[in-house]
Amino acid sequence: KIAELAERAHTEAISNLDETTRSVYKENVRVNAALEFHMKEGEELKKERDHLLEDNKELSSEKELNGMIVQEKVVECKKQSKHISELQEKVKTLEKSLSHLVREFEDERNAIVQATEDETRSSRAEIARLQRIVELKTKEMNKVKRLAKNILDQRTELEQFFLDSLEYVKNEISCIRAQYRRDAQAVYHNRMLAAHAGQADYPRVRTFKSSDTSTNNVFEDLREAEKWSGMEGKVDVGDLTWEQRERVLRLLFAKMNGQKDRKK
Repeated sequence: KIAELAERAHTEAISNLDETTRSVYKENVRVNAALEFHMKEGEELKKERDHLLEDNKELSSEKELNGMIVQEKVVECKKQSKHISELQEKVKTLEKSLSHLVREFEDERNAIVQATEDETRSSRAEIARLQRIVELKTKEMNKVKRLAKNILDQRTELEQFFLDSLEYVKNEISCIRAQYRRDAQAVYHNRMLAAHAGQADYPRVRTFKSSDTSTNNVFEDLREAEKWSGMEGKVDVGDLTWEQRERVLRLLFAKMNGQKDRKK
């Protein structure tokens, strides 16, 4: 209410002023408004100036920092340039060394290839020679195998002949010994009968079974047939007993099989 009354009073006071005063008053109001505007603009400009000064200070610090960084980068760049130059020199040196090594490698490789080719040719000739030797040895071995087979077949036949001969001799010995025991027992029996009839003396007691305690055993006569006593110089096979013939066959069979001679 008071503000409205004040505004109304002010409006009425202005309406009661004359034209000149009213014009002065309007000018005064305009000037005041313009002054207020310029003062406000000045404040804003001051704030803007302060802000620009702050920005300028920051930019100056940043410029100084950038200058230091640039200086460091320049120094670093110079060092890198120097290092690059040194590396380039090393690369050139290494390229020269590598080129030299490549030439040496090529020379050595060519020498190895040539040596390998020479060795291969020599090896082929040696292989051909060895193959020829192997072929000849193979043929010779085949001949030896055939000969060995023939010898083995002949030996097998000979062994069978010996075995058959031994079997035959053993059968003959068995038959002869059985007949000898029968004949000896018959003679002994006849002598005992003659002695009993008073026609002759009683013979020595004789046994006809194998016994270690008997002093007059028919088997002692059979063992005597195996002995070689009384034979000198050349002996004909026909003069040998069947027991002696068996021993000869066994000795020959043992020698044929590579065994040592031994008495049986």
